Amino acid sequence: MTNVIRFTLTAALTFFSLQAWSGFFDSSPSGVSASKSRFMPVEEAFRLDADLTGERVNLTWEIEPGHYLYRSRFSVRILEPENTVIGELLTPDGIQTMDEFRGEVEIYRNRVDIAVPLKLSEAELHQGVVLEVQFQGCADAGLCYPPHRQLLSLVP
Repeated sequence: MTNVIRFTLTAALTFFSLQAWSGFFDSSPSGVSASKSRFMPVEEAFRLDADLTGERVNLTWEIEPGHYLYRSRFSVRILEPENTVIGELLTPDGIQTMDEFRGEVEIYRNRVDIAVPLKLSEAELHQGVVLEVQFQGCADAGLCYPPHRQLLSLVP
């Protein structure tokens, strides 16, 4: 019986001392390891700004260095007013690259501007629109963010 108690006590002390020292050599003051803290939240890595001018929504992403957005992974859906028709997204040509996650793709770095043509009445335009924008990008350091949805409420 004493061998079982001795083994349990030794195992518990070893486990708790490993837990206590696990963050000791991390460079961050909070004890969060560098591998967990090196990636930005998606809305910081890809800052989206939008404005509604006439029958068009202009979307602008400021893309942090070391990050990129996929040209093929943008979509826009109008939530309000419901009967608004969206034209084809007007996207500029991207940079052709071989992506480790998706193969041969076009990407954007630094900044991208996309126009979204809308068909809506003058009264609807003055009330504004609510839209859902979806996009996806990656960090060069090896993280591919999941598709991200952002809701925007715009008035002219």
